[in-house]
Order: sequence, then structure tokens, then C-alpha cells
Amino acid sequence: MERDRKFQNLEPLFSDLARPPFASAIAGVLLAALLALLPAAAGAVVTGPFSGERLPRYAALKAELVYLRKGPGGEYAVDFELTRRHLPVRIVGEHGPWRRVVLHDGETGWIHRVMLTSARYVVARAAAAPIRNAPDPRSGPIASLEAATPMRIRRCGLSWCRLEGHGVVGWAAKDALWGVEATEILE
Repeated sequence: MERDRKFQNLEPLFSDLARPPFASAIAGVLLAALLALLPAAAGAVVTGPFSGERLPRYAALKAELVYLRKGPGGEYAVDFELTRRHLPVRIVGEHGPWRRVVLHDGETGWIHRVMLTSARYVVARAAAAPIRNAPDPRSGPIASLEAATPMRIRRCGLSWCRLEGHGVVGWAAKDALWGVEATEILE
């Protein structure tokens, strides 16, 4: 009984909180505060909790045979046996020594970090991408980069990447490649 009287005395203090004008004013202040924080959060760099490296980022398969697993551990089932050394992958998550990756065809899974290299490789986004003598669309094609055939990145500018592999050295339009971000500059 004594306890109920204590709370009855506080009731007039908080009765205004239930009124719509006060509630909408608080909601407006909270919304403004959240919107003010968005630009800072949008530019923030996300890093992996285990490696401390940027996420997402690209890597490539280190071996001729790599297992893509359903989960982060050797006890998880193998979804795919990847048999293309240097195939680029996009690392989007981490759990201990395991990396969650996305492949160029959209498949996802987990790969142990020892099976990955930080060396940068790309594949064609479509069925094929022309490799040219110069970073110019008027330059004649010297070869064609196939969808699942990785080539090493030597450097990338805003629009073109210099590639090397399979006895070919040349340039490809960056937007035709998977394994490099549109805004990435690599020297």
C-alpha cells in the first residue's frame, strides 16, 4: 500500500509524456540525431574482427583444390570443390581463421584463410572481355579474357586495368572485370 502511494505522487510528473505533441517532439529529436550520424557511418571503414583488414575485400584461391564449405569449420559439409587456382573471391565476413566469400557467379561459402592469397586476380563479368594493347576502346583486341579464367592485376586506374597471364599482357575495361571495385586504384 505504501509503495502504491509513492508512485501515485510521480504520476502527475509523467502524465505529459503520453500526450502526442510531446511524443512526436521526442521522436523528431531522435530522428534528427540519427540522420546526423548517417554520413559519418556511411564513410566508416568496416574491418574484420579477426584479421583487422577491410571488409569487403578481394583475395584469390591459393591452391588448385579448395573446398567451399557451408560453415566456418572443417566439420561443415563441402558445397563445392573449387579447382581453379587464382580464382578471385570477395571476402565479406570472418569467423576465426575462416573467411566467408562470394564467388564471381554469386555462390557463397566459407574458406580457410590458408587457402587464400592477397594477390589480386580478376575474371570477366560476362562470357568474355577483350584484352587490348592500350587502355583505349579503339585499340585492337589481342586476346579475350574468359569468365572463369583468372588474370593477375598489375595495376588499375579509374577505367582500365593492366592484366597479365596465360602468355598475354594487356589492358581490359574495369567495368568488364570481376575482382576489382569500380572506385579502386591499384598501383
